[in-house]
Amino acid sequence: MTNSINNSAEQNAPPAISDFDLAGISEELIKSAKLEVATQPNASGEYGLKEEGVLFPYFTAYGDPVHDDGYDFARIRLLRSRGDQKYSQRRNTGAHSYLTLWILGHERNGCLYLIEGEKKALALASEGLAAVGLPGFYGYRSNGFLTPD
Repeated sequence: MTNSINNSAEQNAPPAISDFDLAGISEELIKSAKLEVATQPNASGEYGLKEEGVLFPYFTAYGDPVHDDGYDFARIRLLRSRGDQKYSQRRNTGAHSYLTLWILGHERNGCLYLIEGEKKALALASEGLAAVGLPGFYGYRSNGFLTPD
């Protein structure tokens, strides 16, 4: 998988959601999950972010936005990785789980898949499977302790 814009995109044109590697995620789910491309200078918006990439807004199991420090919470899959860093979120925000239940309208029974990352959770949801995307093991640590999520 790549974290850069596909070669088909023009260099000067702003990226479109189709320019990103979102393999395995249906177009319907991309819309339902409210994924969007965040570009400068409007990348800060309601999420308090100033990065370029694909914006993954976070929602509760009931479809309400997750709030953190006065903003709706989201993470961005960076347009250009910073070394091993592929995602970014606003400073001083906590770790949250990326829930797909609200998109699928699943009842709260049956199998629930836990997987690392928003993209993988949405790929499972595209197959009709309820999934929770985790930001990675170290994303749930704060001052040496596990966070409540």
